[in-house]
Amino acid sequence: MTAPIPIPIDAGDAIELVELLGFVADLCASAPGPMNRALAGFVGPGYDAKDLAQDVIRLAGRLPNTVAFDDPSLEPAP
Repeated sequence: MTAPIPIPIDAGDAIELVELLGFVADLCASAPGPMNRALAGFVGPGYDAKDLAQDVIRLAGRLPNTVAFDDPSLEPAP
C-alpha cells in the first residue's frame, strides 16, 4: 500500500465539506427507509443507509483539523 498524497484544502472549503457530509449522515439516520430504497435502485442491493452513513463519517474523519461525527450507532462493525 502506498502512502496517501496530501492534498491541500482551504480551511473554509474543508468546513463546508464536513457540513455537507454531516447533512448526508443526518439524512441517512433520519430517513433510512427511503434512503435504502433509493440506494437499492441506484447501486443495487447490499448497500444501505447505514453503510453510506459509515462511509461518510469515515471520510469526514480523514479531513484535516476536523472533528468526526460522534454517533456510536454508526460505528463500523469490528
